[in-house]
Amino acid sequence: LGLVNLHGRIVPLFDLANLFETQHLPREKRMVLVFGHGNDAASVVIDGLPRRMVFKPDSKIAPPALPAGAADAVVGTWVQGTDAWYEFDYVRLLDQLVST
Repeated sequence: LGLVNLHGRIVPLFDLANLFETQHLPREKRMVLVFGHGNDAASVVIDGLPRRMVFKPDSKIAPPALPAGAADAVVGTWVQGTDAWYEFDYVRLLDQLVST
């Protein structure tokens, strides 16, 4: 998506909605979430503030088909209501994003 200035350091910015071929949530304030440190830092656009999610063990599901750039980075997938929530190995995900 571009680059952001994080305390004088240039950090790549990715839009995961494009990767997952989905849309951002309407009426949510878009923000930037930074992963990693120093030269390994990268950022993604998020819809609203991050929040802690807690899932019951029986809500874990097999992940649906995902784009190749994301599928290898999925650690787990859970369902809550009608939404699927993905847990990523963010280092592997960002490596995939940088190499595409």
